[in-house]
Amino acid sequence: MQTKNVIMVAILAATGLFIISRPAEASVAAYAATCLVDQEISATDQAAADSAAINLAQNFMGGNSDQLRAEMSKDGQSDQTAADIAKIVQAVEAMGPFENIHVLHTYLIQVTGGANPMPPMVCGKSLIDPDRVEFRMLPIPKQFYVEITGHTINNDWSLFVWLIPEGGALKAQSFSLNPSAISGRSSQDLTKLASYQNSQGNSLNAVLLYKAAVSVSECGPNAEPFSKQELDKSLAAFSVPQEVAGKPPYVWHLGDQNFEIQNLGVIGVQGELGVVLDRRLDAWPSDDVAEQNNRDFVVSVMKAYPQLAQSFSFIVAKAFKPNESGGFSTVYVFGKGFE
Repeated sequence: MQTKNVIMVAILAATGLFIISRPAEASVAAYAATCLVDQEISATDQAAADSAAINLAQNFMGGNSDQLRAEMSKDGQSDQTAADIAKIVQAVEAMGPFENIHVLHTYLIQVTGGANPMPPMVCGKSLIDPDRVEFRMLPIPKQFYVEITGHTINNDWSLFVWLIPEGGALKAQSFSLNPSAISGRSSQDLTKLASYQNSQGNSLNAVLLYKAAVSVSECGPNAEPFSKQELDKSLAAFSVPQEVAGKPPYVWHLGDQNFEIQNLGVIGVQGELGVVLDRRLDAWPSDDVAEQNNRDFVVSVMKAYPQLAQSFSFIVAKAFKPNESGGFSTVYVFGKGFE
């Protein structure tokens, strides 16, 4: 089985019934599958799945990598070493503390027949339900997906856990943690903001917000909501401005200087949205010279793109040494100046 235990989601759905019967020579064996959601699942099954997922979430977000590994299936354990898991858990714990950790949705997929690889299962109130989700599944009688949500100081998070029966218990075949809101803005909120900025001709603002919307719609490698598929289509049809066309690094011509941007994105701090711009400097004569270079860069960005202030409250310019052994951040708050 080529399962992936990707540790770094969000989702909504309901019910579907799909029966596929193929000719004997077809590569996909005949199977029947159903998807039940939340109250449609028996109280016993739902309690077992929710308990297993909550325990895993608490160990994952609380830094207990040994217990976390024990709650994973054999396939899940084979994808990453204990040392790899420990590093990821340490990084996740540092993002906390996580608060209000609870189950948002529980999904039960039941399969009869079939063989790997299985087609994805669609869960939804109907085949055109805008909240439907595609799930990866195995040819086993019962498997669960449980979405756990939690909150940190600046973001909301979704931990998506895929559970299968193993050794008389439910074990995690895969789990994935992703932001589900940035400073309280969901994917839908960010999409609306992006659409408005696009209508105003502010394409740089729009593309930053669109990409942020995509980032908080991610559900990991084994689940994909229909809304994300639609968002991907919208972004693909969007006329991306030259500044961020193609793959990074991007070279921005600002005034009489060229600045190379390694990466850029949107972050949230205390309810506000900001732009982060990562740079690796060609030279680092001293910290003072590098800091002045970074400030000059921010000033040039604001002169060239004053419209950024319509969507964002601050700019964070991160400057890294040529060998990326260190660096610092320069923060500019619109209306206030450098901090």
